[in-house]
Amino acid sequence: MAFSPENEKWILSQIHEAIHPTGWRKVGYFLRAWGVLGLVVTAFVGIVAIAVTMGVTAFNRVEQNAIFRQHTEDRLGRIEESLIGLRALIASSQPTRKQNQDAAKEILAEARQKAIPAISALIVEQAGKSFIEAARTEPKAWDVALDFVAYRSGLAGRDLPKGNFNFSGNTTINPTVVVGEYSVFLSGQMSGGPAILERIGANLPRPCYSAMLKIVGEQNLEHNGPAVLRLDGTRLENVIAVNLSIEYSGGPMILRNVYFVNCTFSSVKPSEGSRQFASTLLASAPSVTFNLGG
Repeated sequence: MAFSPENEKWILSQIHEAIHPTGWRKVGYFLRAWGVLGLVVTAFVGIVAIAVTMGVTAFNRVEQNAIFRQHTEDRLGRIEESLIGLRALIASSQPTRKQNQDAAKEILAEARQKAIPAISALIVEQAGKSFIEAARTEPKAWDVALDFVAYRSGLAGRDLPKGNFNFSGNTTINPTVVVGEYSVFLSGQMSGGPAILERIGANLPRPCYSAMLKIVGEQNLEHNGPAVLRLDGTRLENVIAVNLSIEYSGGPMILRNVYFVNCTFSSVKPSEGSRQFASTLLASAPSVTFNLGG
């Protein structure tokens, strides 16, 4: 059945108005069309905000966990250091017993190999002096005391004076003082006076400038060991002794501002002067000043 002209005109007008709304219908259409898009945009922004919040929370949690782990490790490290110190003090509480002497040597060996934390200088001094005193009646305690002195020498490298040390191949040292292979280094001008290494009473000419003398021992092929520094009857001032085997029997000696770094002391013979010297080495931080009969 055909539409009347009036109906056909009405239908066309409704279609045109639906496609091209006017007035309030246009507003309503706009709101319906953009309402869905706005909802999608709002939802997307909300999801991004939630993700960012979760990310920030996770980052803060990771940071807090890292700080907690660091603090925990620091506390555990301090606890372990305290336990190591306690072991050393317990071993030195009865220094004449072989069991305690062996325990002390074991602790020092572990610390050198870095199997345990480093032993504090204060604990080394207390324990070492206990074995020094015990050596008056128990000779085997002397070797343990010197082991503590050698360990203390290993700690001295952290406190060396700052300066530019240059190789000084033409510097000669009295062969009765240093025996074996070694290298000599001389610093630039420094405070504290000239570097002196001589026999007591030699009164050699003094350089007019202040400096530090560093002697670095090398392997002594003849004795299958490090170079030897003989201290009996020797005067040392502003000297750094590195990797040397120290030899001393308790005779006259003058030391001023002397550093012993990674040295061994197994050739130090027990005597009253040697006990004083060993005690001074344990207590010195960082350099040694010692005068016996000079």
